[in-house]
Amino acid sequence: GICDIGQGCNISIREGAIMEISDNLSISGASKINVYDFLKLGKNVFVSWNVQIHDTDYHYFIKDDKIFPRNRKIEIGDNIWIGHDVTISKGAVVPSNCIVASNSLINSKYNESEGGLLIAGIPAKVIRYNVQPINNYNMDAKIDTFIRKYQKDFEEGIQFSVFD
Repeated sequence: GICDIGQGCNISIREGAIMEISDNLSISGASKINVYDFLKLGKNVFVSWNVQIHDTDYHYFIKDDKIFPRNRKIEIGDNIWIGHDVTISKGAVVPSNCIVASNSLINSKYNESEGGLLIAGIPAKVIRYNVQPINNYNMDAKIDTFIRKYQKDFEEGIQFSVFD
């Protein structure tokens, strides 16, 4: 499979930690990934620039006389777009077929049965359901040609069947 890591990326994997990647991973420039325990990146994951992924907050902490872990696994499913300037922190789970909006903080688990989410905000929340990234460059080119030809604002979307 393809793995494309952009200029200025920093990937640090601590001894004994695991970073599991699948086919077709693309990480744009200036992104930082620190793996202290476990990070899984599914297939067709596209990470924009200046994204931070850390499965640790580097320190233990105490609350109500309990010590909490500094590391927790991160799992990112298949067919994911992650916008620029996103932070994904320990314990995060992003199910397959999701889009993470730019400038978001992903710091929790999202329901696996709810794939097709648009997740956005600080902290991120689900803002749309039944969305999915288009990870097909031929389809992308067809859509781009159509939009250029008709020169319209397609804020309300275009019927997908137009491109079959």
